[in-house]
Amino acid sequence: MLTPNYDIISNEQLLETPSLQQLLTVVAPRFITYIVFNAEEKKVALLKQYQLDFFPDKTIEENLKDILETDSNLKQTFQKSFVIYDYPSSGLIPEELFNTSLNKPATELLYGDVEKGLLLSEKVMKGKMYNVYRIPREIHTLLQQQFGSGKYWHLHTLLLENRSVAATLPCQIELTLKDDSMMVGVWNNEALQLLQQYPIETLEDMIYYLQLIVKQLDLHPGNIDLRWCGKNKFVEDVAPNLQKYFANVQPAALIGGWSLGDAFSNTSVHFYTNYLNLVACV
Repeated sequence: MLTPNYDIISNEQLLETPSLQQLLTVVAPRFITYIVFNAEEKKVALLKQYQLDFFPDKTIEENLKDILETDSNLKQTFQKSFVIYDYPSSGLIPEELFNTSLNKPATELLYGDVEKGLLLSEKVMKGKMYNVYRIPREIHTLLQQQFGSGKYWHLHTLLLENRSVAATLPCQIELTLKDDSMMVGVWNNEALQLLQQYPIETLEDMIYYLQLIVKQLDLHPGNIDLRWCGKNKFVEDVAPNLQKYFANVQPAALIGGWSLGDAFSNTSVHFYTNYLNLVACV
């Protein structure tokens, strides 16, 4: 059985009544992360993550199936279940240009055709855009078998539909760190300029892409409000290095007034904000 990367239990009492709680599961190419929470009381009961490629002799699908079959929490019946796909093959298409017959060639043009999968689309930004994305068909089938009545979205869809940031400067950059990548959202005067994932392995990779984005979008570092969250192997060096290039750097805040419990008191909450804030969006 896979050992979780982290298993933070903040309210054991809530876990005893799963039929009254809700489950949010985030599935990425190499990780599955889930949160058990009570929406009415605004309390988080559990945050847990597994690495899906931990055993190299097994496929991602096989490891996911093992987790779904052996993790006692995931075998419970919850009040509601939500599945969020965090796959990088995602693109925004204006409503007037959207055509289902063009989804496949457009996605393959942007992300290649080596990886096959299921193409889905969702309306975003009050119907002005479509988020077209590709996910592994086998993974989607497994999750549908496990969470038959669940609701499914792509991460970008959820973030675009529920963005809530108190802007202090004309331009905002929202940076989410992951184990081997980062997601960057850029808004200039509240207009979306960019939403994209970048592969990174080092601190230098992160700085390079951020500087490239600033140059390509003709942004002024002094006018940028940068909020960041998430964690990776160089997370302790992130804030001081970002402050060398940007005027206003802050950890992303927890939204919605949710109670996390004592389990999070000895950790930097913004390391997990990218997951915890999703419960306020579903």
